[in-house]
Amino acid sequence: VADEREQLTLFRTSSISPNQPNDLTDGDPLLQDDLPDRSSLAEILHDLGVADDDPLPEGHIGELHQLWLESRGARKVLGSFYTPTDIVAGLTDLTLGPMLRAREALGADAVAGLRVIDPACGSGNFLLAVARRIEQSLTGLGMDQAMARQHAFGRCVIGVDIDRDAIEICRLLLIREAWGSVTREDVQTRVLTTDALTVPLHGGSPVLDHTEAVIPDWPHLFEFLESPAGFDLVIGNPPFLSQLSRDTSRSKAYSSELSNRFGSAASGYVDPAALFLLLASEIANPNGGVVALIQPISTMSARDARRVRQEVASKGSMSSIWIADERVFDADVDVYTPVFTLGSERNHTEILAGRGFRKTGSDRAPEPEDPTWSSLLATFRGVPRHEFQTIGQIGDIADATADFRDQFYGLAPHVIDICEADSDHQPPLITTGLIDPAHIKWGNKPVKFNKQTYRFPRVELADLSEKLNVWAQSRLVPKVLLATQTRVLEAVVDPTGEFLPSVPVVTITSDQENLWNLAALLVSPPITLLALRRHLGAALSADALKLSGKDVLSLPLPEGRESWNQAGREFKMATNSTTGESRRAHLIQSGRLMCEAYQVSDANALIEWWQQRLPKVPSVT
Repeated sequence: VADEREQLTLFRTSSISPNQPNDLTDGDPLLQDDLPDRSSLAEILHDLGVADDDPLPEGHIGELHQLWLESRGARKVLGSFYTPTDIVAGLTDLTLGPMLRAREALGADAVAGLRVIDPACGSGNFLLAVARRIEQSLTGLGMDQAMARQHAFGRCVIGVDIDRDAIEICRLLLIREAWGSVTREDVQTRVLTTDALTVPLHGGSPVLDHTEAVIPDWPHLFEFLESPAGFDLVIGNPPFLSQLSRDTSRSKAYSSELSNRFGSAASGYVDPAALFLLLASEIANPNGGVVALIQPISTMSARDARRVRQEVASKGSMSSIWIADERVFDADVDVYTPVFTLGSERNHTEILAGRGFRKTGSDRAPEPEDPTWSSLLATFRGVPRHEFQTIGQIGDIADATADFRDQFYGLAPHVIDICEADSDHQPPLITTGLIDPAHIKWGNKPVKFNKQTYRFPRVELADLSEKLNVWAQSRLVPKVLLATQTRVLEAVVDPTGEFLPSVPVVTITSDQENLWNLAALLVSPPITLLALRRHLGAALSADALKLSGKDVLSLPLPEGRESWNQAGREFKMATNSTTGESRRAHLIQSGRLMCEAYQVSDANALIEWWQQRLPKVPSVT
């Protein structure tokens, strides 16, 4: 770029990732032809009853834009669920607050030199909050208010988003809040319409459209912003787009583009929110830059996000973590925010929770080699810590699988509701909801399968395809069945191979003599504790467990073989009990014996905690 004016033009763009516009607008005249004119965005304020000189209605404009997106079916596709103002304020205080205090000691120039980016900024909730705080800091240091606003709203904050209209709203809000101290050109070169995930980390080249150019790469942007080392703070709420949902899964072309950009970290079903976290760790200053992006709770432990967790943790330490502890969006998802300080080596992570950002304690900071970050959530949930004596893993003596959606949907047309039948040809179907520890509730309660309610669900094997019938026969063997989405691991033994498991029930097979011992192990207090420490957050609820077959196989075996054998016998007696009280008593005794097998210190405290998590058992079966 030859001169500064051309450089300014370089960072304006009117396009997003090449695969995205067609995905969002093709075939939808509302999205193509009913977009608001940029010149009419001022009318949004007028519609809200806001005069030119009135203060801005905080958060309302973004909410109005979300409603507009939803009316056109684009909100879910974009993952557009904007952050409530109290959460924005809390995260800004947590991250920017210490940064400002440190820079204020160095003077106004140090504060004005801050560069903060939201890589999925939407209508600018975070950028406005950050700019306000920077303005307050600068005026507090004696800077003229107009100059303070020019720095805060026109230079210090940078935003990127694929939603053109959200970007226009963001620009408008920044200009209005600066009260004449910032021009459109100021914000247009810093609030950009593009897909941050597709901007090259190094060595990009401008891609020209009719009038403007896409950001070539991040180093060019750093240079333009006079921040060659990267951003001081990367903060925001990137879109959560489940890759298991047809509405929000990536196209093949876009998946390929992300794989080229992020390598194996973009493989599988990784949520793009996790990729934004990885991006943030790449573009923040490696020597003290701070990263704070809201994440779905699943990225703490999801297998496909493991590479992201490893790479981010290798760049610095998680100085704090905020756990929402309630649903703060109208999207049905639990969230948290890991706060990483790059280049630091802190040993502990401070844990904050709730809308008040209350301090709840601390835990060991995650290391790059840690398979998940679930231990932090477990500490917040009050999961105790205990040391166990182990030898080997379940995988040494068993196999486990949770099967796939193909089996689920393949069975769906062939499920019947009948009490008495020939189980060899019409085996009972077992879902997660029909499993309690040591107890199968088939026939005792109605259950839903594929949106249909059954009291006695069975599968008509004769109607299955040849391939699906082979699968079914491989599951109709002696086994342990393990439920998911539960507060403890809930397992039952199917000693005769009578029941057919439904996805995502985990099927565990081994030698016949091992089955009762394996079930006792899985339900036990030590393994429940360990599973929570490893995998909490993977389930739909932030307080429930969901394990894959591989996760089950990695669970440790106890050293104490004799106590383990006795626990297996107690578990069998629990299964054969005719009353809930008897079954619970045998389960608790099995749990005590498993604590002996793992040589747990203070076993009574662990058993008491575990009993509180066991499902309530009716007194009559």
